[in-house]
Amino acid sequence: MAEGLGGLRVAARTVTMPLRPVGDVESLATARDAVRLELAQLRAASAPDAVIADGMFRLKRAEMRCSWSGWFGGRDTVDLELHGVRIGPFATVGFPGEPFASIGATVRERSPFQFTLMCGYTNGWRGYVPTRDAFPLGGYEVEWGSAFDVGAA
Repeated sequence: MAEGLGGLRVAARTVTMPLRPVGDVESLATARDAVRLELAQLRAASAPDAVIADGMFRLKRAEMRCSWSGWFGGRDTVDLELHGVRIGPFATVGFPGEPFASIGATVRERSPFQFTLMCGYTNGWRGYVPTRDAFPLGGYEVEWGSAFDVGAA
């Protein structure tokens, strides 16, 4: 931890996060391009708004998978950096993703500081960070919004 002026303190720590397999870049790019083409055809045919919205959602998921494959390259873990900033009784903890709300609550409860805030999207976005109990429940954040594996939280 580095001491700053006026009680300002900053810290950074690398954490190793477990990953699930997401697939290879080529197949994921081919699947993404197919969805992109289908969406263009739906728009050209003036498909109903709900059908176009579904196509856009499927394209977003396909693009996320392509991004993860590029970022994580078939690895089973990734090192990411947490950042901490403290000003007097106030502290923030930043993570380059979107931790589930209960993770932020746990950070706040365990913090020695009077006020603590967990901040997602700090220096990037690498996906949702589901809690262990969220994996059996599934849902968008677990199934489509995250490359992290059980235990990442």
